Amino acid sequence: MGKKAKIEVVDAHSSGWGHIMVDQIIFTDKKMVESDQIPFDEKRDYGSMALVLVDEGGDDIFASADTKLPDEVFTHQRYSSGRSFDDDEKLIGSVGKKFVLRPGQETTVSYILTWYFPNFYHRGLNMGRSYEKRFGSAQDVTAHIAANFDRLAAQTRLWHNTWYDSTLPHWFLDRTFLNTSILATNTCYLFRDGRFYGYEGVYHGDGTCTHVWGYVQAAGRLFPELERRLRERVDYNTQIAFDPESGRIGYRAEFNRNDAVDGQSGVILRTYREHQMSEDDAFLRRNYNAVKKAMNYLVNTYDSDEDGILTGGQHNTLDAKWYGKITWLSLYYGAALRATGEMADEMGDHEYGRYVRTLADRGRTYIEEKLFNGEYFIHEADPAHPKSPGVFNGCEYSQLLGQGWAYQVGLGEILNPEKVTTALNSLWKYNFSTDVGPFREVFKDGRWYAMPGEGGLIACTWPHGGEEALTHGRQHFAGYLNECQNGYEYGATSLMMWHGMVYRALAHTRTLHDRYHASKRNPWNEIEWGDHYSRSMASYGLFTAVSGFEYHGPKGYIAFSPRLTPENFKAAFTSAAGWGTFIQNIKGHTQTEILDLKYGHLRLQTLGFDLPDKAGLTGVTVKVAGKKLNARYSTKGRRVMINLERSVEIKAGQSIEIKMTF
Repeated sequence: MGKKAKIEVVDAHSSGWGHIMVDQIIFTDKKMVESDQIPFDEKRDYGSMALVLVDEGGDDIFASADTKLPDEVFTHQRYSSGRSFDDDEKLIGSVGKKFVLRPGQETTVSYILTWYFPNFYHRGLNMGRSYEKRFGSAQDVTAHIAANFDRLAAQTRLWHNTWYDSTLPHWFLDRTFLNTSILATNTCYLFRDGRFYGYEGVYHGDGTCTHVWGYVQAAGRLFPELERRLRERVDYNTQIAFDPESGRIGYRAEFNRNDAVDGQSGVILRTYREHQMSEDDAFLRRNYNAVKKAMNYLVNTYDSDEDGILTGGQHNTLDAKWYGKITWLSLYYGAALRATGEMADEMGDHEYGRYVRTLADRGRTYIEEKLFNGEYFIHEADPAHPKSPGVFNGCEYSQLLGQGWAYQVGLGEILNPEKVTTALNSLWKYNFSTDVGPFREVFKDGRWYAMPGEGGLIACTWPHGGEEALTHGRQHFAGYLNECQNGYEYGATSLMMWHGMVYRALAHTRTLHDRYHASKRNPWNEIEWGDHYSRSMASYGLFTAVSGFEYHGPKGYIAFSPRLTPENFKAAFTSAAGWGTFIQNIKGHTQTEILDLKYGHLRLQTLGFDLPDKAGLTGVTVKVAGKKLNARYSTKGRRVMINLERSVEIKAGQSIEIKMTF
């Protein structure tokens, strides 16, 4: 009091990310509180929680710090007052149950913990949470759960049992599915208006960032409605992210409406996946014009010479514009072109379908002939931008992401398979290590997502020199190429699985699983830039790969080609409106396929399976609920395509059985 003071705000961070934002400084002796003008039920922390005992029978008890609480606060009619808490105790109340156990007896006491905090503010906007439309308090939530407890618990256990009733290793099932929990963390939200929204990681990275979420596979396969909402309410929404004139998609929606070339390609590929994970073609019909504009934006902006290769400043998920001809980004673009061609044909726009496939074919030729150095695919520099960030002659783990995506959506081989095999072998040779410590002793920049003694795929190595690329561009860029980042690693490993490198895919996945062993870290919290990082949901792509799963709901098409123990394979599968168990057994000269539906319904018209090498098909029988169905079949290589005379709908509890003899 009565003296002068100086406040100095200093940015002591030396990297490009360092910044401090100050827009208001207030000197006061009073505690700052929200304005009394804000209605109570609109305040940030407005809400309620409840702890409820749901058991029937016996003596229920409660204790409260407030002995004056009226009886009507307690909704259960059977209770007896317990003691009041002492003033120095932290607890404010409890609910419980009295029971007596004799030797050899046991009992279970069930509780429900619920919460209701409907207000979610983001950058000053009260976006609200969608459950506000269904419930008015935590007590309402509790009542709903209690009334439907048996059904909800049974469905939860049914999925759990279906998932783990598998011939796949238990640890593999854990690692490929646990990351789905990210959807239930503060990374992800359903807003009041029904919009699905995701950070990159908890409170990190606005706008359901297209280039990060472009790696994610879990949501599209397990909760396809969420991804359809993203396409229609965000990516193709002219008020939020989409420019209807140019077709540009803001890669952070309303928070950054500039483009990212990988994010734009990813949105197109995800649109095709979401169409496949629909029951009919209504979703595609509503959005096809936007897809076409989005595709044309990439062509017009980055491929104006129509050679199928992107050029110019290509902003991407490594947070910089790369110049030159880059296999990673151009092959991703090529996959998007081919997916667009498929969607165009389904919409009867065959001329446009031929056009985009022509561009994709040109790009494939250039990549195979100009961007393959004999061991892996590279980044051809742009002489006009000598200081552009990039990998150039490095071996980088996302180089074949486009091919991985092509397998995920049933496009097949879009690049010379022998060269893909060679490149994946090089990734294994140069980038995979069971101990990343020695590498990081030399290349010190980067974040420690894998510690010394832990294994992983390193983002980029330079076996033939050229690591001076690390000095190009912004200061933080070098670290991105020295790291092991889970989501990118899953993308590369999924491709290994699709491409038949089963042992290597499993070995690398195991190193990721061990990095998040519960003795060291939270196994549900894979970290990149933030906790519960969304890109790690790419792990589900490994599961679709090991099953060789393909699906197209509107066509009634489903196919499997198990990569692991195909002679005795069992695993879960999902579809547009149902899920269940797929079983394949091979004994002697008979191969049996069973799709046992556990939930929902599944419409089928065409099924595809792979026979053992050199097996000549001699007959096919198809039965549903013991009733034989008429079907035609054809073969191409190992693949058998079975076309039912008329489509069939299987309901929960039913199965379809196919026997093939050879």
